[in-house]
Amino acid sequence: LSIRGRTTDNAVLCTNSKTYNIRAVSVSNTFFVGTSPTYQEEIHSSAVTGDKLVIRDSINQIFELVPCVPKIERFDAMFRGQEYGEQDEDGSDEEEVNSVDPLSERPVSTTKVTYDDLLADVQASDTELRNALKQSHILSINSHLRPIAPAYLTHILVLVLNTLSTISSQQTQGKVKIPDITEPLEFQHHIPREVTTQVLEWFGITTNGEWEMDKLEVVKAVGYGTLMKYKERPVDQIQFIDEWAEAVGDAYAEHVGLKILEGNYLSNSTANGVQLKFFPSSELPADPATRFADLFLTRPRWSAEDIVPFLKSIAVDAKERDKLLLKFARPVTENGTVWYTARTTHL
Repeated sequence: LSIRGRTTDNAVLCTNSKTYNIRAVSVSNTFFVGTSPTYQEEIHSSAVTGDKLVIRDSINQIFELVPCVPKIERFDAMFRGQEYGEQDEDGSDEEEVNSVDPLSERPVSTTKVTYDDLLADVQASDTELRNALKQSHILSINSHLRPIAPAYLTHILVLVLNTLSTISSQQTQGKVKIPDITEPLEFQHHIPREVTTQVLEWFGITTNGEWEMDKLEVVKAVGYGTLMKYKERPVDQIQFIDEWAEAVGDAYAEHVGLKILEGNYLSNSTANGVQLKFFPSSELPADPATRFADLFLTRPRWSAEDIVPFLKSIAVDAKERDKLLLKFARPVTENGTVWYTARTTHL
């Protein structure tokens, strides 16, 4: 068990795999902590007959542990300006990264992050932290952690799919030798082998020098990268699906579908068809009240089907999610469809 976070954070307790909020609760009755007497105490209390209990302390407050989602929102600030992309293909890894602040347009310098830095600052268990690094696509380069640029990741995955199509005859039960992928990407496309190897680990199972691809996750990531282009302007749904299917190729087009991208886009029906716009839940605030405020600023009302995918990362389970909906949203049923609007008292 460990208490994690900065001294200014509300403390959380972590096991190897779970994170818990710590809540102090005053109790109306006093609890006594009692133990059997020591040998010396037994001698001194020999006049007392029967079983004996020595009261060591009294307690008027206890701590409750409440399961919570890992608090990884600090990733954004810690990794800002440190994306690994095509410009890093020479393999250099300086102690500091020079980047430009998007607001002031001035160069900024940020010291790179190590795993020990995350253990000290991020309130998450070891298992949750490793999963978050994988899901956030954080590379480990010379013991430094750097998020891979989404466009660069999409580029690598498309190259992996293209490579697989050329060596399909060499695959055994869906598995392929890792060098059969890393070597062509390194020598033909200048993708460092260290980077490709980690990407393969994110999107499949690597055992005994072989890789078995998680097809759905790879297709999803390519779809995400394709959708990113449409953050400022919407795209026709059919056009987007066609672009996505073309990017993954005929062998994997059957896995293309908007269902696997839920929580990353907004859809809007128009006279010309359905329009999609990139709207990732990962960029929404982690604080529930602020997240709901942002969601209702984006849309005055949401159907249950549409809003639920944007709440998965702030609720440990469906029960907790429903509590948040009751607290921050007002349900209204129209023609059999449940719609949620803002509870203005929380905005």
